[in-house]
Amino acid sequence: ELRLLKSEAPSELSDLRLVELAQERATLGVAAPELLRRYHPLVLRILRRSLGPGGDVADLAQEVFLRLFARLHSLRDGQALKAFVIAVTVNVLKWELRRRELRRLVGLDSDVERFADRRLASAPDEDAREAM
Repeated sequence: ELRLLKSEAPSELSDLRLVELAQERATLGVAAPELLRRYHPLVLRILRRSLGPGGDVADLAQEVFLRLFARLHSLRDGQALKAFVIAVTVNVLKWELRRRELRRLVGLDSDVERFADRRLASAPDEDAREAM
């Protein structure tokens, strides 16, 4: 069982140590805020550059971190955390662009739109396919 040492301030932890702490349920509460502090600006920058400013960017950033925390256990090399964050962000971005294109092409009304959103959300993403 991993523990945060009293001498370890979360802001001073290496990415490797942060991943180790985040992979343990008992110390995720210490690691999660630091992961958000370090990588939320990067995620927002990637999303804004690709989608432009808007309300969707904050929602998509939240989706990125939900997926990140759900898949963090599969990260083998904690030093590759930044690359992992970028990969998850790009996958969420691809999903959003596909969803937007589908809406544009089909001209969905609100009932069909909700159905399509559920179908896209339940479809396995590239991370899940790679794990299979």
